Amino acid sequence: MSDGDDRQLSPSQQWEQDLEMRSLTPRQAVERFIQHREKDRTDETLQTYDYRLGHFVDWCEAEAGLMNLNDLRGQHLEDYWYWREDDLGSSALKNEFGTLKKLLEFGVAIGAVEPWLPEVAQKLKPTLSKGDEVNASKLTADRAREILDDMEKYEFGSRKHAIFTVLWSTGCRISGARALDLDDLDTEDQSVEFEHRPATGTPLKNKAKSNRHNSLTEEAAEALRAYQRWNREHAIDENGRKPLFTTNQGRISKSYLRMLTYELTQPCNYGPCPHDREQRNCEAREHGHQSKCPSSRSPHRIRTGAVTHMRDQGAPIQAVAERVDATPETLKLHYDFSDERNRMEHRREVFEDIEL
Repeated sequence: MSDGDDRQLSPSQQWEQDLEMRSLTPRQAVERFIQHREKDRTDETLQTYDYRLGHFVDWCEAEAGLMNLNDLRGQHLEDYWYWREDDLGSSALKNEFGTLKKLLEFGVAIGAVEPWLPEVAQKLKPTLSKGDEVNASKLTADRAREILDDMEKYEFGSRKHAIFTVLWSTGCRISGARALDLDDLDTEDQSVEFEHRPATGTPLKNKAKSNRHNSLTEEAAEALRAYQRWNREHAIDENGRKPLFTTNQGRISKSYLRMLTYELTQPCNYGPCPHDREQRNCEAREHGHQSKCPSSRSPHRIRTGAVTHMRDQGAPIQAVAERVDATPETLKLHYDFSDERNRMEHRREVFEDIEL
């Protein structure tokens, strides 16, 4: 075909040209994948595919700057898994990565994706127990109180104490906790500010819509004040900012934050092991294996527990949504496992002086 020939290619010619080019953007790949499945899937299934994969496209374009699936690697998939883990429970995350695996298999078939990537997506899918399929696992308020009480006695003002205090009291994502700078904390005003700063390495989930001020209790402010004064490592990140949560290398990483949450939620830290294990022989006590404890909880489960606790205490869902940077609809679907009778009793207080 000459350079000046603008005749449309037949489907088979287009397919062959795509194989030769071996270059597709994530958005193009999703569009072609859904088009390819139109013959053997219902409209409802196709809409589900489009919804699940739309998050992957958004992440590739806005977060990873990945515009060619040829460049997709296992590290990208792992980063995306962590990015989605902030918002999804294990069951929803499993379903989403199952659909992503199908997309990658399609990409392999048309020569746009490395052949080993579908297996990476498969390995990243959470393995669920039967009970996990109904995904209401969360850090309970009672366990959160035990953790806080224990740290107030033995690790007051430590980095772990400060991190757990922020995660539990604000219900923020770990990306939000990691993004905090020293100046974002005002212990005198008892408040903390979350700000979207993509240019200097700390974007927030919903971009500028994530910007917000959250109040802190006196107890939380006191713990953070002690951490700030005595235990925060004085460090500046690569962008010249002063992070709130630091290591000797600068701003704490999301992976290290995640590891710390698994570690500090292990029940053997503040009582006997409920699984009849001996600490010296327990693999979950080894560095990097903290998540293998059946009772340890991920940051997402701390967030779920915090939302549930706020709702159980009578906080209106709109107020909770604004505090934790989510929509009421998302909270109802993925986070809010509060007790309906508790909510009824709190509503009773609102209506007791109203004639109905």
